[in-house]
Amino acid sequence: SNKEGAGEGVRIPATSNITSQQNLWDRVGPFVVFTVVAVVVCWSPRCMGGCHSRGDGNDNDNDNGSNMSLSARSKSSASAPDRLSDGCRKAVARLVELKINFLAIDFDQTIIDVHTGGVWKGTMPELAERVRPMFKALIKEAHDNDIKLAVVTFSPQVQFIREFLHAHFPDFADTVIIRGRDRTWSYEGAGSRQGKQAHMASAVEELLTRHPDLEITKATTLLIDDDANNIRVALGDGVRAIWLNPNKSDNLLRDVRNLT
Repeated sequence: SNKEGAGEGVRIPATSNITSQQNLWDRVGPFVVFTVVAVVVCWSPRCMGGCHSRGDGNDNDNDNGSNMSLSARSKSSASAPDRLSDGCRKAVARLVELKINFLAIDFDQTIIDVHTGGVWKGTMPELAERVRPMFKALIKEAHDNDIKLAVVTFSPQVQFIREFLHAHFPDFADTVIIRGRDRTWSYEGAGSRQGKQAHMASAVEELLTRHPDLEITKATTLLIDDDANNIRVALGDGVRAIWLNPNKSDNLLRDVRNLT
């Protein structure tokens, strides 16, 4: 704007003579020279490469440092899913080592990070978003290692849970047994009906119907639940069980690896 102002401030009459032109040059000449010099200097390679620096001449080093920092952050972010997958592989390898072939998992605040109270009023996509990434990886890894799966829950919204499983595990959702409070099943055996024991026993009955040659016992079963009472009941009944702390769910994989 200063440059434009300088030009507008000059008024040359149509009948101006050489003296008027000389006066004009005297007025604007230094400004033109200064502008040309400034343009030449600022377009020099040194200025273009480092005019933003503090004059230490290490601009390339600074740029490289920034790029390395960004690369490190990207690598760290990209490796998070890999670390999760690796953790799940090690956890399932421990289950296989212990000959555990049946994994029963609670739903509310376990597979998902919210408690629906059995009255989820949102949409299925909204519910699907609440899955804990750890369980998405763990369930798939367990299935890939031929460990039978069941969702054992006090929720009556079994159909919602079935749709949830299809959303995340479309290739094998129908192989996962669901036992909830939907009055579609009953357990008539002589085993415990406390906690999730009847849920697991009924799921095993269906699995044995599907796989007659399969042998599932209390010793080959693992329950994962956020309800400490269900864990106590299972342990008291001779079933391996791990309590999931909803606030520290990442500890689960460590606990599975430490199973005996």
